[in-house]
Amino acid sequence: MKRFLLPAVAAAAVLTLGGCTKTETVNVSENRFIEFDAFIWKSTKAVEEVNTDNIKSFYVLGQKTPANGSPTDFFLNEQVYESATPGEWIYDDRKMWEENTTYTFAAYSNGGLAKDEDGTHKIANVVWNGTQLTIDDYNAAQQANDLLVSIASNSTEVGTSNVPVQFSFQHALSMIKFTIKSELGDNNNAIKISNFKVSGINAQAKLTYTTGNINWTEWSDPEDLLAENFTTTTSVPGASEPFVVIPGEEGVGFTVTFTATFIDDVDDTYKQDLTATISGQKFTAGYRYNYIATISGADMKVITFEEPDVTPWTDDSWGDNGPVISDLN
Repeated sequence: MKRFLLPAVAAAAVLTLGGCTKTETVNVSENRFIEFDAFIWKSTKAVEEVNTDNIKSFYVLGQKTPANGSPTDFFLNEQVYESATPGEWIYDDRKMWEENTTYTFAAYSNGGLAKDEDGTHKIANVVWNGTQLTIDDYNAAQQANDLLVSIASNSTEVGTSNVPVQFSFQHALSMIKFTIKSELGDNNNAIKISNFKVSGINAQAKLTYTTGNINWTEWSDPEDLLAENFTTTTSVPGASEPFVVIPGEEGVGFTVTFTATFIDDVDDTYKQDLTATISGQKFTAGYRYNYIATISGADMKVITFEEPDVTPWTDDSWGDNGPVISDLN
């Protein structure tokens, strides 16, 4: 676990698993700025990979409630980002703790790999009510980012020192990829996989998040997921790019199509469009699903997809074994 030591005016995040919500009254001198602390949990491998070494930004929402008063929003989707000096984290509109005030915070990172100059990774339709973070109409296919969410595990009671606000981020999405194995040899016998497309997975849904509880509802708008061309050989199986998908829906079904092109030892070319339909799936937030197909025979007609290997979302956890699901023709 890597800890960033921050200067007096810096800000950052905590990226770990778990954590609990806690609010306290804060007493602090008027000159104390609000800061954030940063721990990065295990490295992830996502469409846009977010890990200890490359996380660059996240967004904070906050409410404050004075004694005998009503809550008001005061961190309004504020970006926290790494400064030009590595390890220093800042936000533009610096804020100070107020006496006799209770604070709650939530945060998200929608990719989180660079300072978001043009708002590419900012989510407009996000709401924090002090206990629940809500994102309406999030489209995983269009965003294609590693979405992380958190509610602060502490508010800060500041006396002579400023204790940073701490977050414990969780992955809000699932990840899928497709591994194509070959039994047709190596060297010049690589099979080219092109026009790879996944169709039928609902891309858009509503997220409601309380500490430790990711809940997606209102799935809609299936969109095609497209991968760049890749090759596969007997000794080095090829794999599609990973896709992030919205978890939680029961009985997910989708279709995989691609073109396989094989040139044999006498330079004869075989090309075939292949299709598989996979049904009855359910994705869990923070887990990877690796679907595996095998190409055997020079005519490339003996193809099977296998049960996805399912693993927690950690450093390099794509699996490569599983029983047969269905035929690919």
